[in-house]
Amino acid sequence: MELKLEAPAIVQRLHASSKLITCFRNHSPMSNLTRVVPSGLLLSLLFVVAACGKSGPPLASVSGVVTYQDKPVVYAQVVLMSIEKYDGRTWPASAETDEDGRYVLETPGVGNGALVGKHTVSITKRGPSRGAAPGSPAVGNESRPEMQAYMLPGPALIPERYFSPVTSGLEAEVKPGSNTFDFKLKD
Repeated sequence: MELKLEAPAIVQRLHASSKLITCFRNHSPMSNLTRVVPSGLLLSLLFVVAACGKSGPPLASVSGVVTYQDKPVVYAQVVLMSIEKYDGRTWPASAETDEDGRYVLETPGVGNGALVGKHTVSITKRGPSRGAAPGSPAVGNESRPEMQAYMLPGPALIPERYFSPVTSGLEAEVKPGSNTFDFKLKD
């Protein structure tokens, strides 16, 4: 089934989605031409417009410093995993520490910060890779980026209990606004 619609009528009906309409106007000369729009395409377009209005989870900024034996933990991976669900799922936020052990969290695909609520925490820091796993395709190809999955991980440079949110014993409650969590790791 096909519907015949004049393009200006589509533009008027979808005015609520100005970004989409601006793109539509800028890329398609619309004058008074009549366009044939398959009904499936029209429904898909309406679905996209409806989905564009949906916002992501409520985030708050999170930063801090990670230390071990009173020294900054450089280039460690910090992950906060939300305990509470938003929109039916948990939302991990992560960051890598800098030269001073500082981090600023980001929730992938959503933005800067972490989901407001309670989180478990994991922190991972390893030394350089120990080379290719014996018998793996990476043997002799260690420098190729796609072979990294076959490399043996380097030695743990902090206690391995911190590598898992289940065993780390670290928790954080993110509140609206700005949050600072300094993690002082111990043996």
